[in-house]
Amino acid sequence: ELENSGTFTLVRQDFPAPAPADHQMDWRQFRNWILDDERRTASVIFRGHHDSKHALATSFHRRRRRDLSRYDREDVPRLCRTVEALIGSKYDLRDPVDFGGLLNLAQHHGFPTPLLDWTESPFVAAFFAFSSLPKMNQSKGELVRIFMFECDGWPGEAVQAIGHIRPAFARLELRARDNLRVLPQQSVHMFSNILAIERFVASREQEHKRHFLTRVDIPAIERRVAMIELDAMGITAASLYPGLDGLCRMHAEKWF
Repeated sequence: ELENSGTFTLVRQDFPAPAPADHQMDWRQFRNWILDDERRTASVIFRGHHDSKHALATSFHRRRRRDLSRYDREDVPRLCRTVEALIGSKYDLRDPVDFGGLLNLAQHHGFPTPLLDWTESPFVAAFFAFSSLPKMNQSKGELVRIFMFECDGWPGEAVQAIGHIRPAFARLELRARDNLRVLPQQSVHMFSNILAIERFVASREQEHKRHFLTRVDIPAIERRVAMIELDAMGITAASLYPGLDGLCRMHAEKWF
């Protein structure tokens, strides 16, 4: 006769807290540090957060979703049908290239995905960190955060499908069809089926005795000078978001 009773415990997993910064500096120190860093290689990618208290997490996981199989089975086909009807392009979800291209496009227009947007430009990352802040009234304690990730040597395994079973944080080369934002934003995508990305990276760093992820915090009150200098570099909402939406954002930044 089989045992038919027992006990179990449910543990609530809170959203992971961010790790402390590796560096804290003002905007011009950051700008000069980036420009003077001759050791930095093309394999380093960047991501900007407007709040240093926001840990690395995909938009899928930030929505408190965890089941990627259900996402693959229900959400992506629904998305595909409506996107195809709107833009007139066909996506074959059985083709990994088309599948990734659809998620790439959807990610850039606000649809939650298990992709994390990065950029090859530290200054594009800085724009994303500062631009969503209000133009006035930042407190002295508020910080934006720039993440720097060294892809070279990262022990991430190849991901062939969204239902990948093993824990993964991996760079993907995704098709940019129908996506006018990828090139100006110098976009790079990382796939993650992990909620606590920073904790996972830290465990790999310890295992491989290498540093992959660097966090730089900059005071939010530096927004004004940062945005002026980024504008002088040609990094504006109009350049990063081709079309009427970006143009209007740029004029709002300048005149309001």
